[in-house]
Amino acid sequence: MSQTHQYKNILVPVRHPNDVNRIAEFAQTIIDRGRITFLTVIKQDSFLEMQEDWRKSSRAIENYENEITSRKIRIMPKIRYSNSIWKGIVEQAEEDESDMILMGWGRKITFRSLRQTPVENVLSHSDRDVVVFRNQDNNITNIEEILLPVAYEDYDYSKRLSLVLQLIKSTGAECTLIHILRKGHSREKVEKIFHGPRQYMKERGTECKTKIIENDNIPEALIQESENYDLIVLGPTREYVFSRYMFGWLTDEIVNNAKCSSIVFKEAELPWKAWIKGTIHGLGKELQNFFK
Repeated sequence: MSQTHQYKNILVPVRHPNDVNRIAEFAQTIIDRGRITFLTVIKQDSFLEMQEDWRKSSRAIENYENEITSRKIRIMPKIRYSNSIWKGIVEQAEEDESDMILMGWGRKITFRSLRQTPVENVLSHSDRDVVVFRNQDNNITNIEEILLPVAYEDYDYSKRLSLVLQLIKSTGAECTLIHILRKGHSREKVEKIFHGPRQYMKERGTECKTKIIENDNIPEALIQESENYDLIVLGPTREYVFSRYMFGWLTDEIVNNAKCSSIVFKEAELPWKAWIKGTIHGLGKELQNFFK
């Protein structure tokens, strides 16, 4: 796996004062030093409608600033005018050379409605790492148990693990790696899947517990298991644009119904590369099954 990845330039889009309250504290836990940019994207001709929310958001950001800057983190509030909320976010991230876009996940959503939101469009179109956080607790620093599902032996989980390491550093939480074992799959194979992530964390001073649950319904198993944890870290482990278009997104169901807070982590990818890589991977799997 790759080396530990540290984020130093995070873009945090805010549209409503609640976004600041939900996201600002979480942003502090995943960065030691660097810059956090709080971005308000205003659609042209709609400033008057958003003016009061913008003022409240600005005051909320100021309330966090003294605490954050004491940890060698610079706060930069920005306003951007754009015809589209999600395009304004993506374009600002490119201009700022942000290494992460951090967004909040509010109301329950479905696959159909998600495709119409700024969150979905940023996930689909940004070439940056994107983290979407849904908070079920008032204080992210209260987390004690983190659940991290792992599914593939050959997948590089290092960025996701680096994020978990930073959360552990900030909160003192413990991490459990989990694999949902379906019919026809062996436990010996699962131990190989666990090996890479467990070794990665061990080399960085963190021992992870492991857990195997036998269930053919992955969302159901993870939703039930989430009752025993404070945070679950999810994300596509194949090219996002391809897998999202072809197969939908099981993460929607898990995040909407999990009993704990959730993080959805999507690694940076160019959409056209995702389609090519996803197609090649999909065809490879089909050929393997054909010749079995």
